[in-house]
Amino acid sequence: MTEFKYYSNAEFRKCRTSVEKFALKEEDTSQIAGYISGLKQEYPEADVSQYVIYCFGNQRFRVFETGS
Repeated sequence: MTEFKYYSNAEFRKCRTSVEKFALKEEDTSQIAGYISGLKQEYPEADVSQYVIYCFGNQRFRVFETGS
């Protein structure tokens, strides 16, 4: 399961960090964990990989694996 998060170029500049140092947000980890919890209830045999992908305007992206 993949959760995409988009930051416009202006929003990303406000973060005052580089793409390489951008940290996974706790609320995004919690959000995808909630999705997985519901999915596991419906399909307990499913083996689901979890990722959050941040897109930074038209510049770059960063992928985090949040669990499995």
